[in-house]
Amino acid sequence: ETGEYLVVQNMPLPDGFEPDYVDLLMLTEHYPSTPPYGLYLLEKNNNGVISQLRRIFNVMGNARVAPAVTGYAWICVHYQGHGWRYDSANVAASDNLKKFLVNFYNRCCSEVCRL
Repeated sequence: ETGEYLVVQNMPLPDGFEPDYVDLLMLTEHYPSTPPYGLYLLEKNNNGVISQLRRIFNVMGNARVAPAVTGYAWICVHYQGHGWRYDSANVAASDNLKKFLVNFYNRCCSEVCRL
């Protein structure tokens, strides 16, 4: 609704996922004061990867706890135990969108290794 979002194309997923990449959407309405509230994945043609991510995360089509995005499944991703420290004077050293995505990837890696 606000038009504040970021699309990440071909986000790599760890070995064991098929396909091993995905296009993600992040709502950035309140960034940088807060991290994105989870990630969104286009539902069309992504049922396989959604099923795989559902083993690791809560994945919902119409989550009431997150803004609904028509045609997208919401992936509940918490950043560092709900911590977020953004520093505009030193963006690279503080929490940022890149680190949010790395957190998502690392969580996928650690869970896939257990499966």
